[in-house]
Amino acid sequence: DSSEVTVGSMTRGVYLKSGSSTINKQGTGLIGAGGDTTANKTVSKISVFVRVERLVNGQWVRYASWNAAKENAYYVTSSKILSVPTGYYYRVYCTHHANSDVTDSYTDGIYI
Repeated sequence: DSSEVTVGSMTRGVYLKSGSSTINKQGTGLIGAGGDTTANKTVSKISVFVRVERLVNGQWVRYASWNAAKENAYYVTSSKILSVPTGYYYRVYCTHHANSDVTDSYTDGIYI
């Protein structure tokens, strides 16, 4: 099972082209999680902040998070395989930055 979402350019954005979030099952109690950010052109700083969230009592709460950034680049990506407790829904929520432009994306929840 997996979920992926990609958001396109912002209405008033100058630098940010798109961003995506992904989550997938990697085995029993394992998930692959990550995201990427793409700029329209080389920018001074581009980043993706990846949050893995778990559904607890109807609320999405942070389980793990990390950031990846590059300077003088137009693309950044980051992904990890994480061991997680089973019996929960998980999703990935990413924040995408390209210079001053910022947007968010998030996947559907998948049951692990």
